[in-house]
Amino acid sequence: MTQQSFANFALKVEYRWYAQTEQMNSGIFVLKTGPDSFFLPKAIEAQLKKDSAGDFVLLSQATLNGLENPKHKSVKKRAASSEKPDGEWNRVEVVVKGNTVTVTVNGVLQNKGTEAYTDAGAICLQSE
Repeated sequence: MTQQSFANFALKVEYRWYAQTEQMNSGIFVLKTGPDSFFLPKAIEAQLKKDSAGDFVLLSQATLNGLENPKHKSVKKRAASSEKPDGEWNRVEVVVKGNTVTVTVNGVLQNKGTEAYTDAGAICLQSE
């Protein structure tokens, strides 16, 4: 997790999965606010889980698009999967501008959310 909050930024990340029998899962949390002691902080996750890259997961009562979130709510990606096969590098770009969050996977816009609960917060990398 970053030590400072960020607003109006573009974060570019590359990742790849290797063929495994277990489900591969990770994510990028943006706009993380609140105490650091929670297992899942209040944040918007750009999902990187295999076959779900580009979904948003609203964590710990974070809100987006006016959606209320009592626990964890998923906002499915807009386009067909643009993930590359296991072993190949994927490029993800998460852009936060004001209270709008977009996520692009390998050059394909997968999701766009507006009305985020905040316009600044820490960035966290998840690994499961």
